[in-house]
Amino acid sequence: MGQIPSNPTCPNINLEMTPNLRQKILDAMNTARKTVKNGQMQFYNGQYALPAAEMPNLIWSCAKEVELHHYLKSACDANPEPHGPIPDISWNHFGIDVADYVAFIENGFSQSNGTFGMSSSLFMARSPIFTGTQRLDIYYANAQTMGCAMYDCDIGKKAGNEGIGNFSTQVVCSVDPKVQFGEELYEVSSSATNYIPPSQDVICQDSIFGIELREMVMAKINEIRSKIQDGSYELENGEIALRASNLNNLAWSCDEEAEIGSAISSLSCDDTLYNPATEFQKILRQTTLWIYPDDIKGFVNQLINEFFVSNPNFNFLSSSTTYSIEYPAAFALSDKATTFAFYV
Repeated sequence: MGQIPSNPTCPNINLEMTPNLRQKILDAMNTARKTVKNGQMQFYNGQYALPAAEMPNLIWSCAKEVELHHYLKSACDANPEPHGPIPDISWNHFGIDVADYVAFIENGFSQSNGTFGMSSSLFMARSPIFTGTQRLDIYYANAQTMGCAMYDCDIGKKAGNEGIGNFSTQVVCSVDPKVQFGEELYEVSSSATNYIPPSQDVICQDSIFGIELREMVMAKINEIRSKIQDGSYELENGEIALRASNLNNLAWSCDEEAEIGSAISSLSCDDTLYNPATEFQKILRQTTLWIYPDDIKGFVNQLINEFFVSNPNFNFLSSSTTYSIEYPAAFALSDKATTFAFYV
């Protein structure tokens, strides 16, 4: 395990962090890492993040603190104009007219429930593979150092800030090295005996969809394809679909998912423009506002059941396998198909 320094000091006297504040942040982040390692990191829905095989302690980097302090000072000097480029920040907290810096830091911890973004990262209950949902470098097992900087910016007399306050205080932290897309944040502990790593095809840049949703969709469609292959797929009318001779499992396509998402973003909510001879529908139907990830999961599950489990439009498969553009969802049951994608 990494050695935790006691009240780390840095030689640059212009830095506003104190040894005590550095230690508080370092302890809080290492405690959160330990919570993940022990399998005790609980999400708001009651699930837990998969336990880590190893999660060494982070140590303080004065060089990173100096770098971040320079950024905060430059941003303050430029205020109210934007200043960039913005550094890759792992955690930050902001306040106005802060008088008690210890309470300010502790308030930042409490706002994230001491989890630094982990409590809402539900995908970690399925797999610790980083897919771009949010920065979780604090939980990267290969991370070694962290540094934070704090800066009081005199905003009282700056144009556009009248009435906001006299000083703004910001603390920003960065952990290094950082996890990269498609990389595991950590190796899953052997105590998680039911863990099976996801297949490579479902590891895509996340939007609303994640690995678990992609797996759910593919499992349902490939189950039907398997039943058609062995002659046991019962259609909505009670008859059995004609048996297939070469109906392999489909793989998810990240590229097609991205293309569908791009196409949908250019349409209005009332558009249903698509070519039924070459593609499945772009928009299936409107739905209510989603509040929680489970709402999305339930909606997608319902759609898949409607289109691929009990769809009366598939009844023709009991007597013919000739495709008709009248039933575009049947593409997913074709022996010519190799990939599938879905976007919400």
